[in-house]
Amino acid sequence: MLKEDCHWSPANLNYSQIPALKVSCFLLSLARFVLLNALCTMSEDTLFNKAIEYIGSKEYAKALSLLNKGIEKMPEDYRLYDLRGTIYHRSGKPTEAVADYDMAISLQQNDFSLYYGRGMSLLKLKDYELALLDFEIAAELNPQYVEAVQRRNQLRKKLGIVVEEELQSVGMEKKGCMGVVLMVICIKIGLVLWMG
Repeated sequence: MLKEDCHWSPANLNYSQIPALKVSCFLLSLARFVLLNALCTMSEDTLFNKAIEYIGSKEYAKALSLLNKGIEKMPEDYRLYDLRGTIYHRSGKPTEAVADYDMAISLQQNDFSLYYGRGMSLLKLKDYELALLDFEIAAELNPQYVEAVQRRNQLRKKLGIVVEEELQSVGMEKKGCMGVVLMVICIKIGLVLWMG
């Protein structure tokens, strides 16, 4: 009789026959409901963690399969696009990686690692100006992210972009120098887009 009265959904309980079990059946049903919801949430995290594990062991096909399923279920989770972009980047598919990083950034604009990842893929595509822009943003969002700062500085040097410290060494005022640097970057990017 107890099993018949205690179903997993609180809506299906029949309390009229045994009023004393009303509270215990409700609590049992509520506990089952919470547990099922926790398992659903855990499965999303498990999918994410399993994909990271596959990426770490370079089992990219398995990771891609998991991430594609995850993106179908949770298209608003930027982390899934980030991981898939990482796989594409490591698999030598930078165009696909850039598309996934674009999607991730559209969902989460303040994650510096997304800009860094896209910048690395843009480097593979030899799109140095746009890669520099991504490294600039990553370094701006997290100035302690050494890799982004180093890549930014390497690309500035490669592209011949003068930075604030160099302007000071030739006697220019510090005030307004970053505006000059950003203007030079924008002009170079505009020329590349116009020509190409």
